[in-house]
Amino acid sequence: MARITFLHRRDGRYYLQVRMPVHDGDTARTRVFRSALGTSAFVVARRRLSLCMAWIVALKDNPELPRRGAFLLAQMRGYLDRGAPVDADALAARGAMEHYVQIWLTECRVFDCNPGEICPGFTETWKEFVAQNVDGETGHRAKAEDDSFRRGFAVGRQTALGDGEARTTAAAVGADQADVGRAARDDFRRRDVNLTPGYEFPIGAIRRSIVAEPDDAMSSPFVVDEFIAPLERKEVAVPPTCSGAGLTAPAARADRVSEAPGRAEVETASNATINVGNLAELDEFLPEPTDPLSVALEKFLGREKKRHGDDRARERVGLVVPFVIAVIGDKPVSSVTRRELGKIDLALPDIPTRTNIPKEHCVSLAARYLYAKKNGWEGLQRLAENTLSNRYHTTLNTFFEWLYQREALHEQPYRFEFVQKDNPEQVDRDVFAPEEAIKLVNLPLFTGCESLSRVWNSGELFVQDARYWGYVLALVTGMRPAEIAQIRCRDLIAIEDEGELVWFVDFTDRMMNVKSKSARRMIPLVPLVIELGLVKRRDLLMEAGHERLFPEWPYMTKKTGEVKYGHYLSKSWQYIKRKFKFSRDGVTLYSARHTFAQRLDEVGKIAERSRHLVMGHSTSGSARLTYGARHLALGIAKLINSIKDPTLERVSEILLDAKRRADRGELKRVDIMEIVSKGGDD
Repeated sequence: MARITFLHRRDGRYYLQVRMPVHDGDTARTRVFRSALGTSAFVVARRRLSLCMAWIVALKDNPELPRRGAFLLAQMRGYLDRGAPVDADALAARGAMEHYVQIWLTECRVFDCNPGEICPGFTETWKEFVAQNVDGETGHRAKAEDDSFRRGFAVGRQTALGDGEARTTAAAVGADQADVGRAARDDFRRRDVNLTPGYEFPIGAIRRSIVAEPDDAMSSPFVVDEFIAPLERKEVAVPPTCSGAGLTAPAARADRVSEAPGRAEVETASNATINVGNLAELDEFLPEPTDPLSVALEKFLGREKKRHGDDRARERVGLVVPFVIAVIGDKPVSSVTRRELGKIDLALPDIPTRTNIPKEHCVSLAARYLYAKKNGWEGLQRLAENTLSNRYHTTLNTFFEWLYQREALHEQPYRFEFVQKDNPEQVDRDVFAPEEAIKLVNLPLFTGCESLSRVWNSGELFVQDARYWGYVLALVTGMRPAEIAQIRCRDLIAIEDEGELVWFVDFTDRMMNVKSKSARRMIPLVPLVIELGLVKRRDLLMEAGHERLFPEWPYMTKKTGEVKYGHYLSKSWQYIKRKFKFSRDGVTLYSARHTFAQRLDEVGKIAERSRHLVMGHSTSGSARLTYGARHLALGIAKLINSIKDPTLERVSEILLDAKRRADRGELKRVDIMEIVSKGGDD
């Protein structure tokens, strides 16, 4: 298939990518313009691209700034005449248009041009265009939710009632929901909640793959392809003496109705609505003593997915429990003995890492274990102590304790803890040495780089992108990379005290995805980051309609659905660690956080509780740490900002010197909107 011009595929998603004219003084040059089409389907991407082609070609033929402005104005007015769209294709095309208008406005600001003077009426039309796009997105989301409700309701009906009754109900739903909105949908749910009889749904097919060939010391893993039979519904037998409790026997219920005839209808309705069954009916993930270990594992993973909202548990539990099954077999939970689990504990330290093992033997822990036993340990390395203790031991202890607490495992489970001397110790994280911190901020990203795509090569550009601020904030605030990634523009706040402003990152919002509740805190900002222009960045982004402070910082979503917010900066660190040889053991990206903590310790004036608050650590370890303000006091924040540290002073000199060179024109400053346009989206 021939490649379509202007259609670009990246990480499985399609983008509009074309070289567009950019004003440069009296002349015009071109620059790559890229805008997401919001789809991974080629046919959809091609359709959305076709909606953009008319204005793309016209803009390429009219490179002058005023002529492009006039054409953009006419195009926006044409869109306004059509009204707010609810079609996804139209929204994608208008989104690309909106993206390019932002770039044009940035060009106007760079060359000190007023858009309203170049193209009268442009500002008002632009605001109306953006507002109409927002209305269109809102309507599209509402329509998608309603469509999803109808589809989900129809599937649930068909499963619970059978095809015949489902078709009858679907027809009624279609007539009843012809013009449904959120309120109508919720009302339908309330009216119909008692129409569906009780029914047990099968969990579904559970498939397992063979992970290794059997040998004398290990049972052969097996293949299962079956359905778990639905649990049989049983009536709960309640003794007559429990008539005052929530569960009442039929005879006791009749006595109560006769004693209080005015409440008979209420009691009957309540009894018909709330039908409390046995524990297995209340807990859909309850393990049974007769469940094979593989079935119990799937129930545990289902429970964890419901708890976290993603499948992150499969990475750990779903990796090590199959190793247990491979060793002792997929036997019923109740027949697993402490002696068998002890065998697992002794075998775990003999699992090698992936290094130097062929890919086909890295499909599971059992496959790696067998490879090492068959081929010897030359060129291989055992798992580190921390990996064994913090990942595999903890995971297995949690899994088998869960089985025991739910009475599927009949004896107190074995405690996994064995580590042998051949398992290497993992080097603890260390602080940045003064020369390492200074070396970091002397890199081209901070002192002058080649281009936006080559920030680690020396050059004449001054780029304050998300990576720049990520490293700076990690060094001077001790924030975790995942926390820095989530900062919103409105989270930067200033509190006036004695005529001066004290700046904070307000990270107390419950909607933030944090490591623990203690991480929701007020984080003081040293004056250095204000001088470097962080507040100016916030103001420009808020004016442009961005919510995040670093919209060009992309989030990584794993196959399990777990979102890794700090991956962008972590990946960057791995690159510069190799390129610039930060090779000392214990030096990691988290060394910035350790360096900040060490700075607090060295000053000797910060109380332990205040240190916990600013670092985002729990204060529940002892009673004396639980007393005091929930968040950092203003006086403590000012004290932290006043800490004199020779390394921090040298770091500040290097960073501020580069900024002053950019202010004087010795370095060419890259506009924030250009940085954002080449990065991720909100």
